[in-house]
Amino acid sequence: PILVARPSERTVTPVDSTGLPLGIDADAAFGPTAQIHLAAGDLLAVLTDGFFEWCNSQGEAFGIDRVAEALLHHAGCPAAELVQKLYRSVAAFAAGEPQADDLTAVIVQRSLR
Repeated sequence: PILVARPSERTVTPVDSTGLPLGIDADAAFGPTAQIHLAAGDLLAVLTDGFFEWCNSQGEAFGIDRVAEALLHHAGCPAAELVQKLYRSVAAFAAGEPQADDLTAVIVQRSLR
């Protein structure tokens, strides 16, 4: 899912998507579009499932709730640093279990000014 984090409200909301993921089909049609208002300090996170699905030794996935918690915890960081901290959170949770899927993140932040 695409996640919208609103640190001032301590909420993370998934945005429903209805089309194919980008890059799957060059001829895919997309639409209609949706508008998302980001207030100062809010962020939008587009993450591959590797973040959510990386498991620890008990087979438990990191999951959307832990991703949401990490996004809120590090929301005040610059985007590049937030991605690094999110990665470290997932890797620490996995505690040495091999990464089974790609990890790609796009973070869009609305500045506080």
